[in-house]
Amino acid sequence: PEPVEPEPVEPEPVEPEPVEPEPVEPEPVEPEPVEPEPVEPEPVEPEPVEPEPVEPEPVEPEPVEPEPVEPEPVEPEPVEPEPVEPEPVEPEPVEPEPVEPEPVEPEPVEPEPVEPEPVEPEPRSGCLIATATFGSELASQVQQLRELRDNTLLQTNSGSAFMTGFNQIYYSFSPTIADWERENPTFKEVVKITLTPLITSLSLLNYVDMDSEQEVLGYGIGMILLNIGMYFVAPALIIFKLTNRKHST
Repeated sequence: PEPVEPEPVEPEPVEPEPVEPEPVEPEPVEPEPVEPEPVEPEPVEPEPVEPEPVEPEPVEPEPVEPEPVEPEPVEPEPVEPEPVEPEPVEPEPVEPEPVEPEPVEPEPVEPEPVEPEPVEPEPRSGCLIATATFGSELASQVQQLRELRDNTLLQTNSGSAFMTGFNQIYYSFSPTIADWERENPTFKEVVKITLTPLITSLSLLNYVDMDSEQEVLGYGIGMILLNIGMYFVAPALIIFKLTNRKHST
């Protein structure tokens, strides 16, 4: 039989149907925390750097202009003129006319009254009677009186006023009594016996505090009354009692 060749069959073109993709929502992914690993820095050794040689630049000198020099002025030497002697001229004699002086009456000058400046007496210090009695200013009794005056009485207004009035009376008779003591030893012993109770009573003030005006006034008045009692009241009472005994007998 004869071979039968198949007829070519052309395929029909097929158009693909369009397919719409469905939208896909991405799921949220939480990032895991990543801890950074500590990185230790590697020690870096500095590389030695060799300095590059620097060639100095040539410096050209600046031209210097010379400063102008002013010539110094030359002073001419002074020329002394030759002295010229003047010719002597004889003056003509002139007779002066007599002039009668007018009488001048002097005016009376009244002298101005000059008031003398008051001279303040120098302040006297020192216990004249006590010094003459105990023989020296360094005696303990004299030192005691001086310390009481300087360290206690003169530190207050009332004490200073008392010492001013006391000195005016004391120095009016104390030089005379001191001279009598030096001339008469017996009188000196009598004064020593008289002063001993006074100095003993004043020594009591060394054991009290007198820091105010009221304390100085109080202790001062008390000490005056005590000495008046010792020197006047007590002897008067003794004399009064002795006279009464004589009259009674």
